[in-house]
Amino acid sequence: MATATKAQKAAKAKAEALYLAKVEQLDKTYTLWYRQSDDELNVEQIQMLLSGDLEALEESFESWIFECRYDAAMAEIRGWPGCSPFDRNDRLCTDEEVEILRDHDLLDELRFRIEERDDSDPLTDLTRATPDVLVRYYLDVDVDGEDGTDEMSIIADAVGIDLDEELRQTLDAINAGEEPTAPANDAAIANMLANSEGGGVFIYWSVDLSQILKAVQGMMWRGEKWQITWTNPYLLIYNSWNGSGDAERVKVIYTADLKLERLHLDSGRNVAGYSDVCGGLYPSGFECKVELSQVEEEEA
Repeated sequence: MATATKAQKAAKAKAEALYLAKVEQLDKTYTLWYRQSDDELNVEQIQMLLSGDLEALEESFESWIFECRYDAAMAEIRGWPGCSPFDRNDRLCTDEEVEILRDHDLLDELRFRIEERDDSDPLTDLTRATPDVLVRYYLDVDVDGEDGTDEMSIIADAVGIDLDEELRQTLDAINAGEEPTAPANDAAIANMLANSEGGGVFIYWSVDLSQILKAVQGMMWRGEKWQITWTNPYLLIYNSWNGSGDAERVKVIYTADLKLERLHLDSGRNVAGYSDVCGGLYPSGFECKVELSQVEEEEA
């Protein structure tokens, strides 16, 4: 009996020494998750991102990523024949060493040490791989959809357009015999009102979700404040009761504090990638220059 105990202790000591030696051989980092060509965020996950629910977003693919990391870490340990980048010749342990570690509950410990070194970033990679989507940013303004200067002024004021000043500049140019250069924002807004049935007023654009991710992470994880600036965007009157609407491009540079509760995925977007809200146009038809910037906090 004493001999068996000594043998067990010797075997355990050998396994622990093997484990420590293998830990010393580990690389500083491993990439344990690789995005496949068709991996991207689905509609539900995009909505989680836009609403700032990063915890739910990461939980939505957590089990899938866990399985990928498990398989990749084990492949680093024992090899994965015929599957690049895990070549069997580069494995960390021989079959015999794997069995020694497993028999002494150290194989999973070695796997954990590898997983701790994982430098893959599935959320960023999946977001970057997701095609641009149409989104609406609510301007906290609603109109009845009736023609008239009052409705036009409500929309113009929401994005800092001065229609009276544009009209003055146009008349001055005409009186001077010059070609008017002031933006024709009045015509764009009038067309939008004429072709809509009223509703909320939004900025409407095709968004690169990786832009949004950086801002959302800063806001939700670090309590940062962010602003968003649009250059010559589309304005949209959107009727949430029947899904109708009309969008027109205006010439203005408008900056607002980014408020996630005002940011909405285009509800009309279907599997073909276009929006029923604006007559079946593809997201690329609503591109505009958009900049997101962190607001620096003033020192007290």
